[in-house]
Amino acid sequence: MTDISTALPAASLPEPTSCPPDDKPTTLRQIVYVSQARTDLTSRQLAAILNTARTNNDHNKISGMLVFNSGQFMQCIEGPWSEVEALMSGIKKDRRHEYMAILLDQAITDRDFDCWLMGFKDLSLNKAFAENDDVIDADFLGHLAHPSRAVALLASFAKL
Repeated sequence: MTDISTALPAASLPEPTSCPPDDKPTTLRQIVYVSQARTDLTSRQLAAILNTARTNNDHNKISGMLVFNSGQFMQCIEGPWSEVEALMSGIKKDRRHEYMAILLDQAITDRDFDCWLMGFKDLSLNKAFAENDDVIDADFLGHLAHPSRAVALLASFAKL
């Protein structure tokens, strides 16, 4: 699999460096879920998902992080309660993935990915992760000592 940053022109893959405008609502919602792609996704398809997410998230004041590894997704989305609810409704209906498992659904006052319209890391490009496809498996992650550690795991993937 090729790196999505080379699959499309750089202009079509904006870096997640701007923070979404936030009126600092008292309560935000944060959800972390995992799911399995129904079919193999090309680098171009992943780039399209990412571009659409960043555009929509900017408009809806959503931030987050998406990790992909060997057909598995792990995503954190955070933002105003109603916008996150609407986004999750659409994600649940998305036919490109299945076997969705919610790892964390909580109210927060501060974002963990506040300057990321949608951060992205394809672990499949890292040989150590590509050979270990249970890194973001729901059963594996279900054994975390506390669900909030899923957010810390995503943050650590972002630094790779």
